[in-house]
Amino acid sequence: MTGNSERLNCMVNRHPRYQCLVFVAALACMLLQLTSESYAQKANDEAIQKISAAVAYEVEHKDLPAFSIAIVEGNDVVWSKGFGFQDAEQETPATDQTVYRVGSISKLLTDISVMKLVESGELDLDEPVTTYLPDFKPNNTSGTPITLRMLMTHRSGLVRESPVGNYFDPDGPSLAATVASLNGTPIIYPPGSRTKYSNAAIAVVGAVLESKLKGRHADLVKREIFEPLQMDSSSFDLTPEIEKKLATAYMWTYDDRRFEAPKFLLGTGPAGNLYSSVLDLCKFTSFIFNEGRTKNGQVIKPATLKMMTSPQIGPDGKAQRFGIGFHIGDLDGEKVIGHGGAVYGFSTQLEAIPSRKIGVAAASALDGSNGVATRLSHYALRLMIANQDGKPLPDYQRTSPVAVQRAKQLVGRYREVDGDRTASIIELGGRTFLERGTFRHEIRANDSDGAMVTDDVLGFGMTVTQKNSDMLEINGTTFAPIANKPPAKVPDRWKGLIGEYGWDHNTLYILEREGQLYALIEWFYYYPLKEVNENEFLFPDYGLYHGEGLKFTRATDGTATEVVAAEVKFVRREIGTKDGETFKIDPIKPIEELRTTALAGSPPEEHGKFRNSDLVDLASLDPTIKMDIRYATTNNFMGAVFYKQPKAFMQRPAAEAVVRANAKLKKRGLGLLVHDAYRPWFVTKMFWDATPGEMKDFVANPALGSRHNRGCAVDITLYDLETGKPIQMVAGYDEFSARSFPMYPGGTASQRWYRHLLRQTMEAEGFSVYEFEWWHFDYKDWKKYRIGNQTFEDILSSRKPEKTISNKESTCRIAIGQIMCIDDDISGNLTRIEHAIKQAKDQQADIVCLPEMALRGWVNPEAHEFASTIPGKDSDVLCELARKYEIHVSIGLAEKEGDKLYDSAILIDDRGEVILKHRKINILSDLMKPSYTPGETVSVADTRFGKIGMLICADTFDQDALDKMVPRKPNLMLVPYGWANKAGAWPQHGLTLESTVSAAAKKLDCPVIGTNLVGSIAHGPWLGMVYGGQSYAVDAEGNTIATGADRDTDIVVFDVQL
Repeated sequence: MTGNSERLNCMVNRHPRYQCLVFVAALACMLLQLTSESYAQKANDEAIQKISAAVAYEVEHKDLPAFSIAIVEGNDVVWSKGFGFQDAEQETPATDQTVYRVGSISKLLTDISVMKLVESGELDLDEPVTTYLPDFKPNNTSGTPITLRMLMTHRSGLVRESPVGNYFDPDGPSLAATVASLNGTPIIYPPGSRTKYSNAAIAVVGAVLESKLKGRHADLVKREIFEPLQMDSSSFDLTPEIEKKLATAYMWTYDDRRFEAPKFLLGTGPAGNLYSSVLDLCKFTSFIFNEGRTKNGQVIKPATLKMMTSPQIGPDGKAQRFGIGFHIGDLDGEKVIGHGGAVYGFSTQLEAIPSRKIGVAAASALDGSNGVATRLSHYALRLMIANQDGKPLPDYQRTSPVAVQRAKQLVGRYREVDGDRTASIIELGGRTFLERGTFRHEIRANDSDGAMVTDDVLGFGMTVTQKNSDMLEINGTTFAPIANKPPAKVPDRWKGLIGEYGWDHNTLYILEREGQLYALIEWFYYYPLKEVNENEFLFPDYGLYHGEGLKFTRATDGTATEVVAAEVKFVRREIGTKDGETFKIDPIKPIEELRTTALAGSPPEEHGKFRNSDLVDLASLDPTIKMDIRYATTNNFMGAVFYKQPKAFMQRPAAEAVVRANAKLKKRGLGLLVHDAYRPWFVTKMFWDATPGEMKDFVANPALGSRHNRGCAVDITLYDLETGKPIQMVAGYDEFSARSFPMYPGGTASQRWYRHLLRQTMEAEGFSVYEFEWWHFDYKDWKKYRIGNQTFEDILSSRKPEKTISNKESTCRIAIGQIMCIDDDISGNLTRIEHAIKQAKDQQADIVCLPEMALRGWVNPEAHEFASTIPGKDSDVLCELARKYEIHVSIGLAEKEGDKLYDSAILIDDRGEVILKHRKINILSDLMKPSYTPGETVSVADTRFGKIGMLICADTFDQDALDKMVPRKPNLMLVPYGWANKAGAWPQHGLTLESTVSAAAKKLDCPVIGTNLVGSIAHGPWLGMVYGGQSYAVDAEGNTIATGADRDTDIVVFDVQL
């Protein structure tokens, strides 16, 4: 270049005209260089904007408490930034200098420290490790000694965790005690034969380092690595300086708990106790790029680093995924080296591409979030690669929650079409989850094309496709639905094993799933267990603990007291109560003192528009709903009586929704069992004031009021219709433990299936489950009602008195049976019908009048298939009830004759004989396809009460139908109604029913008894319209003599003179 410059200068001096040409050429070169640099800077800025936006997106959408990231190129940190907050109070923003526990990245520092001794000849990688640690004596019967190389490449065959000082052990034992505990432990595989990741192995490596250099591991690594690399924010000790910058980390669980992570140090410290920042990890990465050099000299030889970052070769000649310490992988054809770290609330990824001298360090303060840290790290590397190659920068794929309706179509259990693997899809609170294999993942929809993928802190990218109405394709594998029926019961020998073991900070769950015992370990890892005998099981041949087993110790009653899993002892946790027992607390204060204080208090003041309270008794709407009102007894968590009556009141729409849910469950042979519904505010205050602070998640704060206080919450479970016994759930009612959470992962498949069925059924009727209690459901409109403080006695006294009207001159005593009918709930409807008939008989009624289509529901198209002739199976059942109670029964029901369906009504005498049948004439044919066939005639029956005629609902405003009846001269007219309108039209719409009945009575010159339904229309164009009750009885002059309740079930008994 110098020679060329000299020649150029000579030419310029000799030929002035060249001066212009040279100037232009030089300017062009300069402009070209500026343009190139500007383009590179622009591309670099755009890449930084993209990765920054991606991290901000993930921190927000995955609720990461703190996240720091840095990108290094050669010796330069291209970009670094912190997101979120490093403290629990969210006062100190996270930065690139925030310190994290970086877990297994510790292994790299330990291994490099050891490799320095290998370089100096003080250690030999292939010498038996007992040369350096003569007291190290695991049970190795293979004949092959364990070497340092095997330990550092995870091919020693040692157990994953040491019995003492393991990942679970909070006692913080010394490294010497930790390594000593490995003596006598079995070698899982012959040394050198198979890769098995082992924290215990690196603890042994650290012990070798301490033995050789006569010092503490933490001090030795500081001297050999941290100080030369100026990694000032890195340490294996939690010093005051480190602690000031340390992020507060959090654990999370599948049942949606979050809690602050424990801070104890591991006995296997050389494998996982490192604290560091992303900036310090970038210094370490640059050190790797510089082949072990720092500005102050060579720390480790290039050849040594090359050996460490090259894949080890297994006995089969294949390259392994580990070098010495380093994990070795591939990203789009590029060799990537590094390591991940995961330790109590912290997740870290260190990824580097040596050939391009680019690397990323990313750290998160949320447990198990290595999936999102890896994804962001890889995205950063791809941006840097594109930037270096001058290619378009890739976009970051974003997702949104799967639409609820779409998710509900996916919910269910599936099995591989060409295999035995299973998968389950669950939806809760607007989130959709896939349980398949080792993890439970969240399913979300790509913002770009709507395709469904798994996307959560654990990982990204498993595809989920709905192939047709029921088949699924998961990552290219086709799954077919499994019949939605209760799973088989677990074998008796397993019952004593199922439960929780270990510690609060890290719990081992033993559960049953798909007819197999599973271990859920380290919060996220589901592993099926292979049974050796009733007390011994094996982990599967994959995952964290492959090759290792579990051994249970049982008490005399068969219940396991502890389990040694992978050489770690887990003691059974006493959680919740035994099946059938009621959970109890020790109230903070005496019950009567609490009651006096609560009764003297007042609910919080509320502002805004609210609906009028309309509390109804659930049992009056559906007697088949069982009641076990715990707070009317001492069988509750407080052991005291709070209600004077075992009643369950709810706001009418919520109560009707419960009735519909009960009807659906009957098809499965199940019913609903209610423990509590409306709860006066003062009782909520008693609960709160009595409950210890750590348990207050399970009771409502009276300062805010409870949804129970509003009459829109119900505590409910399932019972078996055949036996009458409650269905066993994972946790009992009012159990103050994590087992009560709706997504608690433990228990048996059967318990979880019934829990899900209950939730699914209630959600379909507008309820949502409370996040801490599987039994507690809130109705969708709870915000529209005020907090209530009425006692049950106040509610009952405010209701209308019993509607019994006496008339000594009457010749006929009539009951209006205003009941609810639920389409297709034949057994429930029959129960409600019988209940009304019995109540009428108890009040000495001669005739009980029931509504239109009281057995199968009005405009129910399924009646075309299931209705019967008259007489036939449906009418026969009703005739039997009339005979049983010796009462006349008037009722509307569907009648099938050939291919025709009639909206009919019958009058049955007290001997159980049908004495009159009417087919509705004015059928309103647009409301069902195919529609009812209209009737053509009217008739009357001669009875001891006189002539009784029948019409049905719309017949009473059809003049032709009325005109046909006039010449029959009835003494009494019985009319079943299905009088409906929009919810907002009631109660005013009842006046139109009254005027219609009154006009018919005047026209026919006889009393008319019009009995209306309660509930809502379930099919056709009037879907959702409300049957408002308000039945009417009028005399021949059209005067009202009896009225049914507004939108509530009712029995009204009165005398009529014919």
